[in-house]
Amino acid sequence: MKNALQFIISSIFTIVLLFGLGVYFNPSILLDFQIWVVVLATLVMFGTQPKLSKSDLFNTKDKYSMLGLSLMGIIVNNVSVTHWANHAHEFSFSISKWISFLMIWGGLAFRIYAIQKLNIYFSNAVTIQNNHHLYDKGIYAKIRHPSYTGAIICIIGTIIWFEAWGSIGILSVLIFVAYGHRIVQEEKILGLYFGVQYKIYLQKTGALLPKIKLQKSDLQLFKK
Repeated sequence: MKNALQFIISSIFTIVLLFGLGVYFNPSILLDFQIWVVVLATLVMFGTQPKLSKSDLFNTKDKYSMLGLSLMGIIVNNVSVTHWANHAHEFSFSISKWISFLMIWGGLAFRIYAIQKLNIYFSNAVTIQNNHHLYDKGIYAKIRHPSYTGAIICIIGTIIWFEAWGSIGILSVLIFVAYGHRIVQEEKILGLYFGVQYKIYLQKTGALLPKIKLQKSDLQLFKK
């Protein structure tokens, strides 16, 4: 009962924090299913990762990377929702709506899959666990941070879903700056711990997308 109550309270707090500004400007959007598509995705995202703590946000070892990601999420969601709240119109099955819907839920599903594969080694703050092993199987054999890939796809999908076209450029920059900082700090810590093993892993994988390996025959085509 206590855990259920805590979940309800934290869910309400999350919704207010991420969507409150848009609701303030136009409370009627709460009656539109479009906002609840994103609210549900947000709750699923937070419900399928470790519980966020104060120590995660103010972790000096990873240069407050989780705090940066959290602030980015608050800004991106509020700007997108506020734009939509001020220009909300009747829902239509446009191509952008279908694409953004697939990005939100496809990105979220990919993130959940990546978190489950990493299992105990996934954490909010960059942390070296006891008997920490470098997991390089499955999707992690190709991509070092697939959970971030999924999150980025989901967040950009949210911007498109709310049709915040005027802000999509600057918000996308903010997303990649926040995740870029997180990746740099994470790889510094993992590199120091795993040493040469991690350097080899870096050479074989891409940060957010698989590395494209060109064969010699492919290189010859570029030379012609």
